Amino acid sequence: MFYVHCVTGNPYYGTNDFSNNGDGTVRDLATDLMWEQGDYQSSDFDDAVSHCESATTGGYNDWRLPNVKELQSIVDYSRAPDYSNSAAIDPVFTATSFPNENGATEWGFYWASTTHSNTMGTGHNATYVSFGRALGYFEDPQIHTLSMDDVHGAGAQRSNDKVSVSGAPASSVNLGYGTFYYHGPQGDILRVNNMVRCVRDIP
Repeated sequence: MFYVHCVTGNPYYGTNDFSNNGDGTVRDLATDLMWEQGDYQSSDFDDAVSHCESATTGGYNDWRLPNVKELQSIVDYSRAPDYSNSAAIDPVFTATSFPNENGATEWGFYWASTTHSNTMGTGHNATYVSFGRALGYFEDPQIHTLSMDDVHGAGAQRSNDKVSVSGAPASSVNLGYGTFYYHGPQGDILRVNNMVRCVRDIP
């Protein structure tokens, strides 16, 4: 049995109505949030938080790391790496690409400020949202060999250890493009570095 909790709010949330401010910032007219146009690679959760808190993009000094719902509001589900050869975000934003664990052009997982409680009830993990493939490395039951697939897709929410994925209960492998970690029944891939896009509230 599942339960439903109803809520009212902004009916335009997530409609991707963006305005380029011309100063490295983008305004979302649907949510009235301001976003950094560019992104930043972060080695861990604390670094992501610190980066946003010290950012001065556009002359503003009240940037913060977005929560997971705010990040999901800027996902563009009409875009995806295997469909549009781009990140799942409006092209008004800059999205850094890189070779993924299988050598294909990829776009990142973006840190959120939202903590993910694990099965032990601790808050060691932080959520992130995928703006590229949400890859998994797992055994294909048909051919009984490990393979890589986009198991969740762009816009997926997952979580990473806040400090270091190398210390998480995960396996590691290198397919020729650098060591990566994976865990869980679908072999969710964990990256040492995730991306950051800061946000601020418009007064």
